[in-house]
Amino acid sequence: MFVKVKYGDEKEQLCNTYCRNDIFLEFVKSQCRCQPEDVIDLADERGLIKHLRRFPQDYAKDFLKDRETLILLSIVTSSKFGKTSSEESNTKNAIYKPLLFSLEHDREFLDQLSSQSEDSLESPPLKFNTTELEEIKQARSRSRNAYLTKRSSARRGARMVTRKN
Repeated sequence: MFVKVKYGDEKEQLCNTYCRNDIFLEFVKSQCRCQPEDVIDLADERGLIKHLRRFPQDYAKDFLKDRETLILLSIVTSSKFGKTSSEESNTKNAIYKPLLFSLEHDREFLDQLSSQSEDSLESPPLKFNTTELEEIKQARSRSRNAYLTKRSSARRGARMVTRKN
């Protein structure tokens, strides 16, 4: 399972989501040429923040859809004293900034991000609901079963050819 992360000047990076969120975000940070001190997260193309940082031990595949296109976000927070620091990412005054140049001035996208920024700590994560997960599991199971059936019939055919010789 993978997703596409868009950043910079319409650059894209494919990322495997079958890992923990903390590892996934570090990989995205390194591949998208972010600074080590940058604090990042992701949003979908509508501007809905995924909040992967809040659940570092959970798997990214539980928060993201297969082949989903995501936008890289930088998180900047303001402390009580008016200083800005990307290190203090757990405060309530988080500001999310898209790192995709074409969205830096997109008012609709920025409004969507800012509406979530105010209550980012109180909002629940955007995980799949159980019916979506079950549908995904069933589809994978059907696909795997079809593959195994095809593979076993090919093996039987190969055995029959060798027995005739």
